[in-house]
Amino acid sequence: MATTLLESPVQDREEIDPLLVESIEEHEQQQISLEDYGLNPPDGTEWVSGEIIEKTGMGFFHGRVQLKFGALLLDFVRANQLQGIVCTEVLCQTQKQARRPDVAYMSAQQAEDYGKTDFTILPECFPLVVEVVSPTDATEDVFAKAAEYLDAGADEVWLIFPKNRLIMTATLEQMQIEWSVFANQDRVGSPKILVGFSVVVDDLLPEVLTSDISAQ
Repeated sequence: MATTLLESPVQDREEIDPLLVESIEEHEQQQISLEDYGLNPPDGTEWVSGEIIEKTGMGFFHGRVQLKFGALLLDFVRANQLQGIVCTEVLCQTQKQARRPDVAYMSAQQAEDYGKTDFTILPECFPLVVEVVSPTDATEDVFAKAAEYLDAGADEVWLIFPKNRLIMTATLEQMQIEWSVFANQDRVGSPKILVGFSVVVDDLLPEVLTSDISAQ
């Protein structure tokens, strides 16, 4: 029987569920190279394993926190006359994917190399990356993405959880990811990239109704 199947690939294909064959063919057609994606990447999307993935779950709290954090970061950069650039929703290339962090800081060297070109994807990772975590984000995916940023060269990754009123920061120390967790009146500082910049958790995150938390 095994020999017959190996000698009759056409017959095998006919025995496969036509809907499955159609699904596989559609999936293959949807694959896109990073180069093609970078020609005109749709807003609010990332390039993951050859597929265009839409970022979802970005509601009111997400938008408020993203804007406020970006503004605080921009004020600090301007006040200290730094040569780096604060970005929001700008794609950067990791070793595996093209990611779109909610807020990021472009180093002075990156600003010199790329800051005068209207690129669609930064061909390397930002040194400081901030992701505002939405209720629909899977926990495992969030931490995997943080590790991906660090593996690609980021020095700091901030994960902000608006509804849980938490901020987590990650750095790479001796090839190990070191996490720090902050809440309430804790002050969160930038340990490597923007030394002197800090925010208080409660000052950054909006008030959350009890009903909002229980609805998660």
